[in-house]
Amino acid sequence: KGFPIPLAVPAQGGASWIKEGDGCWRAFAFLGTHGGAERTPERAPEAGRALGALLAALEDFPASQLAPALPGYHALDHHRARFATHREAERALGPEAWAQHGELEAALGSDPLGGPTRVIHGDTKLANVLLPLVPGLAPVVVDFDTVLPGTLAMDFGDFLRSVASPKEQREAEAAGALRARLGAAGAAFLDPLGPLSEECLPALARAPAAMAWMLAQRFLTDHLEGDRYFAVANRGDNLQRGLATLALAHRLLRRHVVRRARPGEHGLEPLHVDRAGDPEVQDPHLRKVVGHHDVVRLQVEVDDPLPVGVTDGRDQGGADPLHVLEGGAGPLSAP
Repeated sequence: KGFPIPLAVPAQGGASWIKEGDGCWRAFAFLGTHGGAERTPERAPEAGRALGALLAALEDFPASQLAPALPGYHALDHHRARFATHREAERALGPEAWAQHGELEAALGSDPLGGPTRVIHGDTKLANVLLPLVPGLAPVVVDFDTVLPGTLAMDFGDFLRSVASPKEQREAEAAGALRARLGAAGAAFLDPLGPLSEECLPALARAPAAMAWMLAQRFLTDHLEGDRYFAVANRGDNLQRGLATLALAHRLLRRHVVRRARPGEHGLEPLHVDRAGDPEVQDPHLRKVVGHHDVVRLQVEVDDPLPVGVTDGRDQGGADPLHVLEGGAGPLSAP
């Protein structure tokens, strides 16, 4: 379909991969003209558009033909149940983080990443999009070993989770800047997909918090099980990653706003999705036009992504309390 992908380099004898003692290996052509999107978070919309275009190209691929390389990879129930088996988790997290975990569990419900099953990329972090360093070249999406049947919310949520916590970012970010960055990146991701069905929208609104919460539980579970999956330099690294990602999920839990624009309109009509994910349509006409050909644009923006039960200090004349990487967890190092 003309979508740029990395050029695979065959092994001796023409095989697409080779097996060594420590696993199977493939090689791809090095793209010296491109760099990872995580190095330039301000270009996140370019990465989002490339990922959205990939999903659009895969839309008619029969998901039933795929067997996941990592079963249960995006199964939130699986990761939640595994984490819940560790009785020492509450003590390891501490009172504040344990309370955040409980609020996320109550607010996100049993199926926050639901939607029609389709083929997804499965690992839509910024580092898996190579952006051109010179004019005239297209972005290149990489790392296809996690391609699997899933839902749009999984890829969308994991992308915005990555945008909210780029690996190279080490400083706190103001709430307004975060909202603008997530809004632009989310709109660019969804634009190539065209009109979306109404059943997708509540899951899209919950998806960034849900994917961050799932990743946090994976980090924390790995810490409690002896760091078997995520590589660490020091014991406790996965605990710190998990606490930081849990705090991010808690901040992303705040109400999202899904906006649609109809032809001829310069303004945007809001569909609010509250913290628990239940839609509240302010304009009855919106419900009629969802999925219709005259819905020409869909934007998802984060509106005050603050923790449930926390008063926004701006309303009290205080300082903005939202800092993506602040707190006792230290700098976030997301995979």
